[in-house]
Amino acid sequence: MSPKEVLMRCLRALKEDRNGLVIDPAPQRGEGVTQDRMIMAQAKMQDAQTKSRTADIKAGQLQIQAQTEGQKQQTQRDVATTELAKELIVHRSDDQRQLRQQALDAQKQAHEVSMAERQHRMGVADTQQQMALRQQESQQDMAVKQQESEHDRLLAEQQGQLDAQQAERQHKLEVQKAKQPPGGKK
Repeated sequence: MSPKEVLMRCLRALKEDRNGLVIDPAPQRGEGVTQDRMIMAQAKMQDAQTKSRTADIKAGQLQIQAQTEGQKQQTQRDVATTELAKELIVHRSDDQRQLRQQALDAQKQAHEVSMAERQHRMGVADTQQQMALRQQESQQDMAVKQQESEHDRLLAEQQGQLDAQQAERQHKLEVQKAKQPPGGKK
C-alpha cells in the first residue's frame, strides 16, 4: 500500500478534510523508500494517536454515562421516596378523616338511640299516665254512680217513709172523721 493511500485512509478514519493536509511528494529515487517508511511511520503514529484519543474519549463517555446513570438512579429513588411519602401522607390523612367520620357516626347513632329510648320512655310514661287517669276517672265515675245510686235509694227510702207517714196520717184523719158524728163537732 502506498503511503498516500495510508494517509488518506487515516484522514477518512479521523473524518478530517484532506485539503491542505495532503501534498503529493515529488518522486525521489534513493530517498523514496526512506521517505515512504517515514510517511508510514507517521501514519501509524497518527493512527495510534487517533486510536488513543478515541479510547480516551470513549473512556470519558463511559465515565460520564456511569455518573449520569448513577445520578439518574438516585433521582428515580428520590422521586419514588417523595411519591411514597406523599402517598403515606394522603393515606394517613384519609385514615384520620375516616376515623373522625366513624367517631361522628358512632356519636350520632348513640344520640339517636338515646333519643329513641327517651321518646319510648316518655311514650310509655305518657301511656301509663293516660291509663292511670282513665282508671282514676273510671273509679271516680263508679264512685259517683254508687253515690247517686245510694242517694237515689236513700231518697226513695225517705220518700217511701214520708209516703207511709203521709198515708198513716191520712188514714188517722179519715178514721177520726169517721168516728165523729155527722154534723156535730166535739
